[in-house]
Amino acid sequence: GCATCHSGPRFTDSGTVSTDLTDPGPLYDVGTCVTTGYPDVAHDAIDGSPRAACMFDTPSLSGLASSPPYLHDGSAPTIMDALEQTRGTMGDITALSGSDEAALVEYLRSL
Repeated sequence: GCATCHSGPRFTDSGTVSTDLTDPGPLYDVGTCVTTGYPDVAHDAIDGSPRAACMFDTPSLSGLASSPPYLHDGSAPTIMDALEQTRGTMGDITALSGSDEAALVEYLRSL
Protein backbone atom coordinates (compact mmCIF):
# COMPACT_ATOMS: atom_id res chain seq x y z
CA GLY A 1 0.00 0.00 0.00
CA CYS A 2 3.00 2.35 0.24
CA ALA A 3 2.75 3.29 -3.44
CA THR A 4 -0.72 4.72 -2.85
CA CYS A 5 0.90 7.84 -1.39
CA HIS A 6 4.58 7.40 -2.27
CA SER A 7 3.85 7.38 -5.99
CA GLY A 8 5.06 8.89 -9.25
CA PRO A 9 8.58 9.82 -10.30
CA ARG A 10 9.29 11.51 -6.94
CA PHE A 11 7.75 8.74 -4.81
CA THR A 12 5.27 11.17 -3.27
CA ASP A 13 1.78 12.53 -3.87
CA SER A 14 2.80 15.84 -2.29
CA GLY A 15 2.71 18.67 -4.81
CA THR A 16 0.39 16.78 -7.16
CA VAL A 17 -2.26 19.49 -6.94
CA SER A 18 0.04 22.46 -7.61
CA THR A 19 3.70 22.32 -8.54
CA ASP A 20 4.51 25.44 -6.49
CA LEU A 21 3.18 23.66 -3.37
CA THR A 22 0.65 26.38 -2.58
CA ASP A 23 -1.77 23.46 -2.47
CA PRO A 24 0.34 20.43 -1.53
CA GLY A 25 -2.45 17.97 -2.12
CA PRO A 26 -3.58 15.37 0.36
CA LEU A 27 -2.47 15.47 3.97
CA TYR A 28 -2.49 12.42 6.22
CA ASP A 29 -2.66 11.43 9.85
CA VAL A 30 -0.33 8.44 9.69
CA GLY A 31 -0.90 7.30 13.25
CA THR A 32 2.25 8.84 14.70
CA CYS A 33 0.63 11.89 16.27
CA VAL A 34 2.29 13.06 19.46
CA THR A 35 -0.30 14.04 22.08
CA THR A 36 1.80 14.23 25.26
CA GLY A 37 5.00 16.00 26.27
CA TYR A 38 5.58 18.16 23.21
CA PRO A 39 2.39 17.49 21.25
CA ASP A 40 1.90 18.12 17.56
CA VAL A 41 -0.11 21.31 17.16
CA ALA A 42 -2.13 23.01 14.47
CA HIS A 43 -0.12 25.49 12.40
CA ASP A 44 -0.27 27.49 9.20
CA ALA A 45 0.84 26.03 5.88
CA ILE A 46 3.32 27.88 3.67
CA ASP A 47 0.45 29.77 2.01
CA GLY A 48 -0.97 30.83 5.40
CA SER A 49 -3.91 28.43 5.35
CA PRO A 50 -4.60 26.54 8.58
CA ARG A 51 -3.33 22.99 8.91
CA ALA A 52 -4.66 20.70 11.60
CA ALA A 53 -2.33 19.03 14.07
CA CYS A 54 -1.09 15.61 12.99
CA MET A 55 -1.77 16.15 9.29
CA PHE A 56 1.33 15.76 7.14
CA ASP A 57 2.52 15.86 3.54
CA THR A 58 3.86 12.64 2.07
CA PRO A 59 7.66 12.84 2.06
CA SER A 60 9.52 11.57 -0.98
CA LEU A 61 11.27 8.22 -0.64
CA SER A 62 14.11 9.41 -2.89
CA GLY A 63 17.30 9.51 -0.86
CA LEU A 64 15.58 7.86 2.08
CA ALA A 65 18.68 6.01 3.27
CA SER A 66 20.57 9.25 3.82
CA SER A 67 17.86 11.05 5.79
CA PRO A 68 17.38 9.36 9.17
CA PRO A 69 15.72 9.63 11.59
CA TYR A 70 12.32 8.96 10.08
CA LEU A 71 8.69 9.99 10.54
CA HIS A 72 7.68 13.58 11.20
CA ASP A 73 8.98 13.55 14.76
CA GLY A 74 12.20 11.59 14.21
CA SER A 75 10.93 8.74 16.37
CA ALA A 76 12.11 6.00 13.99
CA PRO A 77 15.91 5.76 13.90
CA THR A 78 15.94 3.21 11.06
CA ILE A 79 13.83 2.40 8.01
CA MET A 80 12.74 -0.84 9.67
CA ASP A 81 11.67 1.11 12.77
CA ALA A 82 9.51 3.34 10.55
CA LEU A 83 7.90 0.26 8.98
CA GLU A 84 7.32 -1.25 12.43
CA GLN A 85 5.73 1.95 13.77
CA THR A 86 3.25 1.99 10.91
CA ARG A 87 2.61 -1.80 10.93
CA GLY A 88 -1.11 -2.46 10.68
CA THR A 89 -1.87 1.05 9.39
CA MET A 90 -0.55 2.74 6.26
CA GLY A 91 1.75 0.60 4.14
CA ASP A 92 0.76 -2.43 6.20
CA ILE A 93 3.59 -4.97 6.25
CA THR A 94 1.90 -7.56 8.48
CA ALA A 95 1.69 -10.14 5.66
CA LEU A 96 5.41 -9.93 4.79
CA SER A 97 7.88 -12.60 5.87
CA GLY A 98 11.11 -11.56 7.57
CA SER A 99 13.03 -11.98 4.33
CA ASP A 100 10.43 -9.93 2.43
CA GLU A 101 10.73 -7.17 5.05
CA ALA A 102 14.53 -7.20 4.65
CA ALA A 103 14.13 -7.02 0.86
CA LEU A 104 11.73 -4.08 1.23
CA VAL A 105 14.22 -2.22 3.44
CA GLU A 106 16.99 -2.82 0.89
CA TYR A 107 14.74 -1.59 -1.93
CA LEU A 108 13.90 1.57 0.03
CA ARG A 109 17.62 2.11 0.72
CA SER A 110 18.26 1.93 -3.04
CA LEU A 111 15.93 4.80 -3.93
